[in-house]
Amino acid sequence: GQIHSPSALTLALKVLDQPMDTYLDFALWRTCRLLEEDWVPAFKNGSLPLHDQVDQLAFALRSIEKPALLAPLVKLLVDGSTSNDVATVRLIGKIGSADDLNLLADLTSKSGHPLFSASAEALLESAQDRRVYPSKAGLRLRACRMMMQSADPQILARACRLIGLWKLKTMRDLLVIHLASEDKGLQRASISGLADLGDFEPLKRLARDTQATAERRVNACASLMDHDPSLAAAIVAELLTRTMSDQDVERLMGALVSNKQAITALTGSMLQAQIPTHNAVIAVRMVETSGYWDSPLMDALSKAGSIQSTPLSMDPVHLDGYLARIQKADPEQGSKVYQRPDLGCVLCHTVDGKGAMIGPDLSSIGASAPMDYLMESLLEPSSKIKEGYRMSVITTKDESVISGSIVHESPHVIVLRNIANVETRIRKDNIAFRETSSVSMMPSGLVDSLTKQEFFDLLGYLSSLGKTE
Repeated sequence: GQIHSPSALTLALKVLDQPMDTYLDFALWRTCRLLEEDWVPAFKNGSLPLHDQVDQLAFALRSIEKPALLAPLVKLLVDGSTSNDVATVRLIGKIGSADDLNLLADLTSKSGHPLFSASAEALLESAQDRRVYPSKAGLRLRACRMMMQSADPQILARACRLIGLWKLKTMRDLLVIHLASEDKGLQRASISGLADLGDFEPLKRLARDTQATAERRVNACASLMDHDPSLAAAIVAELLTRTMSDQDVERLMGALVSNKQAITALTGSMLQAQIPTHNAVIAVRMVETSGYWDSPLMDALSKAGSIQSTPLSMDPVHLDGYLARIQKADPEQGSKVYQRPDLGCVLCHTVDGKGAMIGPDLSSIGASAPMDYLMESLLEPSSKIKEGYRMSVITTKDESVISGSIVHESPHVIVLRNIANVETRIRKDNIAFRETSSVSMMPSGLVDSLTKQEFFDLLGYLSSLGKTE
């Protein structure tokens, strides 16, 4: 804030491309205000070099608390004389008033308008993150009706979400119809729309329907967790007795662990239950990495699934023998172990650009980490958590608990991604408590199902990464 020029602001705003915390957020807010006299004139005359950097521009405008600055852009959009229409639409969605949003609703009600899709997306973002809606009820209804005439499943999904968020109860029958959609995104959006309307009976019927696919039942059941945790937990218990995909178990348990009442109810149900071991292993991982690492539910699931393991340990008595066996390991076989779906390594880590970014990039881990470090990271993951990859645990005002790595944070919302690669948007005004967990997102016991040779081959593969011949 000491270098007074518009370029100083654009440089400072680049910090938004990095993970933010409270201190950085305040420092950037302060900088925007200190440089107001330098960058606002440039913004007004169109010379501020932010162009399509909508998130950065939105942060700056919010910081100085002068929403009237948006008026010229709105006028340009109305007149059709701006060359940056999509960016303007996004900006209105991020910081515009309810009256400003009327313009976007009007654009969304016009079939074939070039800004139809962008306006629908901006309206949904405003409703989800800020709970700000177009002030004219008639425009809201007209926009959703037009969106519902689209053949694009993505547009239909946005309409379903907006029907729920805008409380358009006269359109609920359309949501029920789309419960049967073959498009997964549209089906989930219709479930969310009905839940937002408080219309849970169709969702209860779907969750109980044993003839429906597991995925449909899981999605419906997840929406019931806060409304009727006892019923939802009973359905979870029944679903866990069936053959399910990893993704379905992860989504089911990811929803359940956000509700303490549901956790208690499922714990009781599991005491006398028998479930497939595979389901139990995935469920235990989700519970452990969701802030409930000492929950009785973990023991109940392990017993119900007959999980048996013979874990290795970091006992110094055995360490030298382990290290000797690793020298004879087969990295090629270890690569196959790494790729196994039941371990989930590729869901969290990247190697040579392939994989996910929830955990650290492992492309050069063998060249940078000694063997005993790698072994301890696998056997006791919470003892070796790389800086920047600690799990955030958020408790909401309704006592839901959501955990994961921070994907995005703005003044209104924070997005967490859990180990199942599922993202959850949390409005900041609904956060009661936020902390950084001392437990790794990588579950303990992850390698317990491996034979000793498979474990050593996996270590051999990891230790080879990044090394030159």
